[in-house]
Amino acid sequence: MAKIQRSVRLKWPVGPHYLRWVDGKGAHAWARFKVKSADWYLGALQITARVAGDVDRYAGVELAIDGTLSSLCAAADAAGCAVLDAVERAAGVPEDERGQLAVAEWGAALEIARAAGISLACERAVAAALEGSGARAPEGWLAQLRLLRDRAVRHNVLVRRFSVGGEPPGRFVDVPGLGARRPIEYLKSARTKVAELVELLLSDVDALAHVVPPETGHDGPRRLGPRPLPDLAARAQVLRRY
Repeated sequence: MAKIQRSVRLKWPVGPHYLRWVDGKGAHAWARFKVKSADWYLGALQITARVAGDVDRYAGVELAIDGTLSSLCAAADAAGCAVLDAVERAAGVPEDERGQLAVAEWGAALEIARAAGISLACERAVAAALEGSGARAPEGWLAQLRLLRDRAVRHNVLVRRFSVGGEPPGRFVDVPGLGARRPIEYLKSARTKVAELVELLLSDVDALAHVVPPETGHDGPRRLGPRPLPDLAARAQVLRRY
């Protein structure tokens, strides 16, 4: 085996403050910061692979893949949680009942919005991205990315294939529901999809900022729409769909 260079020079940022590093503030800045984090790790992966000559189970490659997967999923979750928070405020959910769902359960915001008669521009995109969540081979691209990230917590996700689609042999990521893909190409594509979804979600957050919550009477908040908001038990049932 050829000797592999032990390190490369990478620019690790110190400043500026992250709010000045991205466009926006609050939840917008944090979600976009996660996308920027993914960009850094993806850039590190490309540099490391170029110096090593290929993508193999080298320490630097593993660090970069792990960081990219984590940051991409975190970016989507950060924007999704921002939508969930905005939906709960707009729907008049009492403050002491807000934020009780786990971070990865932000798909439930769709059901809460429907029950409150709130229209979300991101609904179709979110449903498609999360399609098949919980299955071993999901169809939605975000469900696939999340499951790959989860598998990376347990074990290495790089696999050797002699040939995929007539391409030369090498190391691939075995994406659940999608199959073997070249790591860098797959992660670059996922990054584009995540960035687009993040901006779509944040646009809904902006729109919901102008929604006036329902008035509160003696019997609690006056609900929007024809149906009452689901309670926490109902939300838990909703989450199984995602």
